[in-house]
Amino acid sequence: MLRITRQYSTAAVKKYYEHSDYYQEGPNALKGYWFGVGAKRLGLVGEVHKQQFDRVVENRHPFAEGESLTPRTRSDRVVGADFTFNAPKSISILWALTQNHRILDVVREAVDETLKEIEQDIETRVHVGKNMHREKTRNVIGASWLHTTARPENGIPMPSLHVHAWIANATHDGKKFKAIDFANVKSDAGFYEARFHSRLAERLAEQFGFSIKRQGKKWFDIEGVAREIVERYSERTQTIERVAHEKGIVDPEKKGSLGARTRQKKTKEIPPADLPHLWRWMLSDKEHTDLTDAVQRAGVLRGQHVDAKAAVDYAIEHGFAKKSTVKERRLITDAIWRGIGDASVAAIDGEHKKRKFVRDGQADAAWVTTPEVLKEEQFIVRFARHARGAADALAPGADITRDWLSDEQKQAVRDLWERRDGVMVLAGKAGVGKTTVATEVVEGIRRNGQNVVMLAPTTKSVKVLEKEGFKPHTLERFLLDDKLQAAASGRVLFLDEAGQVSTIDMARFFRVAHRLNARVILSGDRFQHKAVERGKALQLVELESGVKPIAISQIRRQEDKRLRRAVEKLSRGDIYGGFQALEKLGAIRELPDELRNTQLASDYVKAIEAGYSALVIAPTNAEKDIVTQTIRETLKARGHIGKEERTFKTLKRYDWDAAERRDSQLYSAGDVVEFRTKGKGGFLPGDRVSVQEVRDGKVWVQHRGETKPLPMTAAGGFAVYRQTEKGFAENDTIRILQNRGAKPGEQRLNNGDVFTVRFRKDGQIDLGNGVSFDPATFPHFDHGIVTTSYSAQGDTKDQVFIAQSSRSFPASSPEQAYVSASRAKKNVQIYTDDLEGLRSAVSRSRPDESAIELARRVKTGNRDRIKKQIDRLRHLGQRGREFARQQVRRMAQRLQPQMEPTAKIAR
Repeated sequence: MLRITRQYSTAAVKKYYEHSDYYQEGPNALKGYWFGVGAKRLGLVGEVHKQQFDRVVENRHPFAEGESLTPRTRSDRVVGADFTFNAPKSISILWALTQNHRILDVVREAVDETLKEIEQDIETRVHVGKNMHREKTRNVIGASWLHTTARPENGIPMPSLHVHAWIANATHDGKKFKAIDFANVKSDAGFYEARFHSRLAERLAEQFGFSIKRQGKKWFDIEGVAREIVERYSERTQTIERVAHEKGIVDPEKKGSLGARTRQKKTKEIPPADLPHLWRWMLSDKEHTDLTDAVQRAGVLRGQHVDAKAAVDYAIEHGFAKKSTVKERRLITDAIWRGIGDASVAAIDGEHKKRKFVRDGQADAAWVTTPEVLKEEQFIVRFARHARGAADALAPGADITRDWLSDEQKQAVRDLWERRDGVMVLAGKAGVGKTTVATEVVEGIRRNGQNVVMLAPTTKSVKVLEKEGFKPHTLERFLLDDKLQAAASGRVLFLDEAGQVSTIDMARFFRVAHRLNARVILSGDRFQHKAVERGKALQLVELESGVKPIAISQIRRQEDKRLRRAVEKLSRGDIYGGFQALEKLGAIRELPDELRNTQLASDYVKAIEAGYSALVIAPTNAEKDIVTQTIRETLKARGHIGKEERTFKTLKRYDWDAAERRDSQLYSAGDVVEFRTKGKGGFLPGDRVSVQEVRDGKVWVQHRGETKPLPMTAAGGFAVYRQTEKGFAENDTIRILQNRGAKPGEQRLNNGDVFTVRFRKDGQIDLGNGVSFDPATFPHFDHGIVTTSYSAQGDTKDQVFIAQSSRSFPASSPEQAYVSASRAKKNVQIYTDDLEGLRSAVSRSRPDESAIELARRVKTGNRDRIKKQIDRLRHLGQRGREFARQQVRRMAQRLQPQMEPTAKIAR
């Protein structure tokens, strides 16, 4: 991996390198070397010496007394940045056991080549008046050290090949040294990391004959080095993972920081010369022989080969599965990892350049979309635009039966009855009464002789409509069911919660509506969570098609006016104003880890004891699980749930798209695959199979007594899960995670349903009202006390408690904050360990951009560039004409004495 850390303390930087044995002799203390164009400019070439290094750290010229590098040396300045490149543990083990120092050379070569690329992206800030922009300088002052061991665990340093590359906060802009802006380089750490690993893998394969085995999405190891051996030499990693698990940390960057905080002091008790013998001693003779043989055999045993074309195909399919526009470097990064060990960086770059993208921005900061995604969005917009004024009114002059509706709601009803657009939008924020308005609208249309088909994107939203007396279907079922479509010919299709529909499904829906000659009403809130799949279809219709939304703006859900105002501000994207209003309400509590979840649990239990309906929301599943455990302990202590637990095996679905499900290297033995549709090899809908092994580029599963390869061509029709264990007690809250159809003697279970647990003697879980299920045959359930904001969308409770610590900041967004807070009728409480960090995390979220928006910016940019070029050519033409006149004048002046006095020079 690659970890980039800004450093602020001059003393700490000097002390860190002094006490890391970087300047001493020994196998763990290889010499440091200067790198970078900026270093050469200062005369820093070759081996790093302490005196020059210290002077650079202090922002002083390494040789000229009294001369600083950058103009200012503030006490709080960024001293520099540490770029730590880590090689896979299997490579470190092979070096430790063979002491082949050529392995060290290839690690350094891969790092050096990547550092040259990083240097080309180095930027500084340029201020012109009140405006600021960044400019490339393409030079650094850097020093790098190759290390061979990690910090000791239990007194023994373990082999760990890694390079510390330190870059001073100074770059030359052609006139002087200035501070570096590391922001964009740091944000592209994953891009550089992938290129480093790919170069390392390529050299290991070419120069040593090692076979490269990709591990998961973003790692690789040497084929033949067993997992248990890697873990034996990874005590440091195990310590970090243990502490991360205890603290609920899942973010890789935060784990890296955790490693820095938990490391032990360097040991000097074991002589460096003795380390290879100790490392060899950790293996039995048989293990050593088996390891040697396996590595040698691995060179001729190859699994699935992935060429550059296949790698780039994968990256594009994966990248645009959930986004309409993607940062170009993310696509390249994914392609590099997919092809690691098979396709070089150069091959990936070359293949990527062949592909057609709609591109905006420079190469290192470009965002792209594909022509196909753009056409999909353009079809949605075109269909809605062409439907304007193309239909008859649905219920002109109909009477409103609900007199208690507000004037705004009544006007929305009349507009939907009387407009002549083939596609209409009922737009409203959370809690404005859209469902109530929809009920009045549908009843009026039906009284006027028109039939209405009610649709919704999720099972949960379908249930909300059922409570209002409708007989709705999920959108997916409607799109797949020919009989439902035939019955909807010429009717009105009312799609609720349309903000959760992707552009993929909206395009499918509009094509069906066009074929059926059906009217469309879309109801939703484009400011809440969008679909998991790519695109904001409702936003496209509202903003791009010219269809005027019929809006309801008055929020009614929140009983407290102050809370209502806070939610209104969040609904407009006014994060600062919304948080300020919540703070005035006392709705945000900043507490340390040891108090925060305990306080939340206590407040939640008090609420339900007082008879209020309550909901606990967390942005991520990791925080959800931690908070759930604390609340359950409190509920047990208060006697609300039983103290004895029963443990059940459950399934947790991987959030993989189809491209990922076809990637055999993501699977592990023990994973479970469930089929929704037929698959080659006799797989039927409902079949559940267990992964036995991954071999020869295939996933082998156990199916009806046979071991078969998983049919990857059917990846769109199955889901993949990992097995977990969950403990439940009497009166626990349980949430169903997947629909279960009603077989004879059973009742249907819906995804998102929440029940209270009772245990039956026959092993089934009783959910009340005669509903039960066998956890051995239906393992799709979880604790139901805490949910994510995405799952909470559509809920309304008296009191809402939001757990949002810094560990969940990467998942924070304006939509998440708005949806979470707007679930509450009476009161909301937010619990965090960093209020300023929370506000910043929510505010800095980059909204997903549509392909149409990107294409428009490209078109505008091209127009501006052409205009500038024309202006420049005109300017050059004017200068050329002026130059020609000047030349004629000079020639005339030289010739004038030789000419008659009356001669005139034509100008």
